[in-house]
This record gives sequence, C-alpha cells and structure tokens, in this order.
Amino acid sequence: MEPGLSPLVVSALANESAAVRRRGRVRVFSSGDGPILAHRLRAELGRQSAVRVIAVGVAGGLDPGLAPGELLVLSEVNDVKGSMPQPLTPARGTHRVGVGVSAPGIVPDPEAKRRLWTQLGSPEAAVVDIESKIYADICADLRVPLTIFKVVSDGADEHVPASVMDAVGRDGSVSQLGVAWRAMFAPRQIPDLARLGRRVAEAAERLADAVETELKGGALPE
Repeated sequence: MEPGLSPLVVSALANESAAVRRRGRVRVFSSGDGPILAHRLRAELGRQSAVRVIAVGVAGGLDPGLAPGELLVLSEVNDVKGSMPQPLTPARGTHRVGVGVSAPGIVPDPEAKRRLWTQLGSPEAAVVDIESKIYADICADLRVPLTIFKVVSDGADEHVPASVMDAVGRDGSVSQLGVAWRAMFAPRQIPDLARLGRRVAEAAERLADAVETELKGGALPE
C-alpha cells in the first residue's frame, strides 16, 4: 500500500498503541500527551499523508454507567465549552457508541467528573480525555477521516492517583519518571498506580483488536 493511501494510528502515549505497534500491520504515531504535544499530529500528516486516521487511547469515564475496561467508538468529540463538536467517522465493527469531551488537563476526581458531566447535559457513554478534540480539529482541517476508539481507564467514581497529578508538567504532559519518583515517597499509592498500569495494558490489547477490525478492508462507513 502506498504511504499516502495507508491509514495512520495515533495515540497520545506509546503504551496506549503498544499492541497495535507490536502486531505491525499499520503505521503508528505517538504524539505525546497533553494539549501542546497533541498538535504534532499535524506535522506528522504533513510529512506523510494518510487515507484515514484511527486514534486510540484511554479516557476517564464521565457517565457513571461506564465500567473501567469498556471500549467505545466515539460519534463526536467536543471541548469543555461545548463550542463546536466535531463529527467522527463511524467504525466498521459493532461497538458501543460514546461521546467524547477534551479538557485542558486531567479531570482527577469523582466530583470534577460529575460537574463536567452535568455541564455537558449528562450524555450517555461520555468520556473525557485531553487530545481527541485537537486530533479531530486537525483531521477536519486536513479533510482526513478520523475514527476514535477509547477504553475507560478510570470510572466516574474513581480518583486519578495523586502521583500522576503531581507529575503533570507545564505543557500538560505527565512525566512517567516523575510518577515513579513521587510514588517512592508515597508507597500507599503504588497499588492504585499498578492497577492503572494493568488497565492501560489491557486497554491496549482491546484497542489493537478494534484497529484490526478496521483494517480488514472495505469502504469506510458513511
């Protein structure tokens, strides 16, 4: 397949797309996490075009009915202001459909998730991340179809470990070394960090399965 006619799988963090990369059937790009690094997708698509983009990653659950580990394909993604939702390309497979909202930073606790969900009108199967709206705006601008798969990493009633929040840098990205360093001085957080790590690893496999379904061929859904 010619480079410009091939799809591109994008994730914020390399571990989110690790299983896709390991299976080796498609070009994979990790932009880096946070609202600044996410814009690197534009340069990547300028360097080597793609027939479509498939974004994969984990997200926080806003709808209390979503369980950790649940896979969604997003129908649209918006920002927290609700200013301009971007419609997304449907998936080929049969998946639960959700809606995404991208916040400027991690939404860390149940109260913040509840407030955001209420602000959005309490939509069913809603999840929050940081990068999806940026990806969607870039793809819309470049007229490249975008499909987004998300796996819930933390439920609406769960906290993001404090070691993760404390390791957020000025650009909005999370320093993995910073997380490990802070955990050394807060060992009680290690079980929560280990659980989050397991969930992300399991999510990567589910996301890779979804990508494989998308790569089986056939026309894109209307």
